[in-house]
Parts: sequence; C-alpha cells; structure tokens
Amino acid sequence: LFGRLAEVASEHLEKGSKLQVGGRIQTRKWQDQDGNDRYTTEVVATSMKFLPKSGGSVNRVTLTGNLGADPEIRHIQAGDPVATFSLATTEVWRKPDGSKQEHTEWHRIVAFKRMAEVCGELLEKGTRVYIEGRIQTRKWQDQDGEDHWATEIVVRDMKKLTPKSADRAVPPSMDASIPLPEPPLGDDVPF
Repeated sequence: LFGRLAEVASEHLEKGSKLQVGGRIQTRKWQDQDGNDRYTTEVVATSMKFLPKSGGSVNRVTLTGNLGADPEIRHIQAGDPVATFSLATTEVWRKPDGSKQEHTEWHRIVAFKRMAEVCGELLEKGTRVYIEGRIQTRKWQDQDGEDHWATEIVVRDMKKLTPKSADRAVPPSMDASIPLPEPPLGDDVPF
C-alpha cells in the first residue's frame, strides 16, 4: 500500500479485517545475507474496500497478456494432464516529464485436466489470452532438502483473444472458454 491507501490502512486495519483489494501482481527479487536470490510475490494495491467480517473470502485473479512460450503438458501419476506456461502482462504509464515507462511482469500459469488439454491445443507462444483463476503458493524440497516456493495462477477460465491462425486448425467443437474445477496440486507433480 502506498500514499492515501497506506494511511487509511494504518488507521483502520486490524487483525481479522476483511478487505477487497484491487491492484496488480508483482514479483520482487532480492538477495539474503548469504547471497542467495529470494523472491516475493505481492499485490500492489490501487483500491481497497472494507467488507463485513462475516462471510467467506475470495481469491480471484484476472490477467490479460501474451504467452512467453508454448504450454508444456505433463501428466501427474493419476494420469491427469497439467499444463504450465508463462504469461506476460505489461503496464505502461507516462512519467511526469511525459516519457513513456513500461514494466512487464511474468506470471506462472497452471491448468488441470480438460482445461490443460484445451490450453495445449489452442495456445502457443505469443497468443494473447484472458485468464481468470486463483493465486496459489506451493512449497517443495529439492533433492538436497532445500525449500523452494512457487507462486502461480491456477486457471478457472480461459479465453483466447488472438484470432485463430490459418496454420493451426482448431476443431469447431473446442470452446476456448471452459470453466472447470481444478484439483489441488499434490506432491506427485514433477515440477
């Protein structure tokens, strides 16, 4: 939180407060005392609304961007497909001197089951796509026992925004917007 939002938060936020926060996702990188690269993913808030303390919570992300590479399809031990790909979102603004400033953020996207298959069939590097999903952070240990974390967007809904290319035929029965529930990502996923 910055500026007036930070002031309001410091005056009114308390443990247990429920908020609706709008903003952009960004990942920051820094080095710890041992020189190891560390990362944190955060939401830079542009709006904040206090909600009643009763009721559930919402974890929803919407992104529109371009694929950085073709989706990678893998299968978990149960045989279900999992698609992963990177998505670039670019924010453009003007500095006070009028010069154009630009920042690109890369997001790790994960899709399961039928949605994974659809992503593999319809998407390719450079495709412009709308993604709706939820933020998920996973922790795992590598072979040396070192902890690692990954923050990713788990797809609930996807819409291809780039027109179909003539060289990549898509069966007419394939709808690019297929909201499906996704299973939790278990320990048997090889990434």
